[in-house]
Amino acid sequence: IIWSFVQPAIKRSASQVTGDCINLKIEPVSCNSTRVVYKRDAGTANLKDVMFVFGQGGTDNVRNISSASIGELESKSVLVSTVTPVIAISGGDTFTVAGVIQTGSGELITCTEAEPRITCTSP
Repeated sequence: IIWSFVQPAIKRSASQVTGDCINLKIEPVSCNSTRVVYKRDAGTANLKDVMFVFGQGGTDNVRNISSASIGELESKSVLVSTVTPVIAISGGDTFTVAGVIQTGSGELITCTEAEPRITCTSP
């Protein structure tokens, strides 16, 4: 009985998240110990923030880069030294990004991280 009340809300939320995130194409371009580069392709999603995900020794270190918003068809380069909390990147670590979007109802949602992750290099 409870499911009959909850199911419609879950279906609406899931379709909204999927639809909004489908309209966002953001991906990593390069990564080394001093700089990361990512790009955004065309898409109508209302991007608010970008999450950097660094894979290090089997652990994901996530950084919310609120000043890293990026327009459609742009690339952005970020110095690793400006990422807080500070993180040390080494050759062999991995890097990807995930967009934080605002839905039509004003809700902030973190989309699934971009695949595939790229491998960071030594400069």
